[in-house]
Amino acid sequence: MTSPLSTSASRGRARAADGHHLASAQDDAELVEALKLGFPDAKCLLFDRFERRSRRLIVSVLGPGADITDILHDVFVNVFTSVHTLRNAGALRFWVDRVTILTVRKALRTRRRRSWLRLFRTEEEQVQLEPMFEIDPESRMALRAAYAVLDKMPIGERVVFGLRFVDGMELTEVAAACRVSLSTAKRRIHQAQAHFAELAQSRPELRNWLQGEEP
Repeated sequence: MTSPLSTSASRGRARAADGHHLASAQDDAELVEALKLGFPDAKCLLFDRFERRSRRLIVSVLGPGADITDILHDVFVNVFTSVHTLRNAGALRFWVDRVTILTVRKALRTRRRRSWLRLFRTEEEQVQLEPMFEIDPESRMALRAAYAVLDKMPIGERVVFGLRFVDGMELTEVAAACRVSLSTAKRRIHQAQAHFAELAQSRPELRNWLQGEEP
C-alpha cells in the first residue's frame, strides 16, 4: 500500500519536473525540492527570486563597488553547492540571507583595506549603482564618509550595522541572518551604533546626520 507521504513526494517530484509549473511556482519548498533533484531551471528561478535581495544586503554592508558582482556570484555558488543542507525549505529566504552574510564576512576577512574614496569615479559606475545610492552630492559625501567609518569597525559590528541601519532589516531578520538570538542581535546592534557614533565624530560630513538633522 502506498503511503500518503510517498504519494505526496512523488507528486512534488512530478511538479518539479514540469518546467512550466516550476517557472511560475511561488512555493519555496517546491523550489528547494527542484534544486535538490537537480532540475536545470531551478537555479535560474532561485537566482531571479533572491538576486536583488542578496545584492541589496551586500551593498548595505560593503557599500557600492566594483567587486559587488563577484561577491554576489560567490553567494549563489555557495547557495547552490550547499542547498542540500537546508532542512526547513520554508526558511529558504532566511537561509539565503544567512549564506549572503557569511559570504560577505569572508570577503571582509580576506581583503586588507577597502579604498572607499575610489568609489563614484565615473559616470558609467554611477549609472550602475543601486537606486538607494543615487543621491545628491552632499549626501554622497556623507555616504562615503559613513563607509569609511564602517571600514574601521570590526566585521561583526559592520555587518549588523549595515543590515539594521542601511538595509532597514527588522531585528528578527538581523538575528536570523546572523544566526544569533534576538537579544544578542539587539546587543550587537547597540554596540555597533555606539561605536559608529564615536568614530563618526571626527567626520564633519556626518555631523548633521549624527545630530538627527537633514544634511
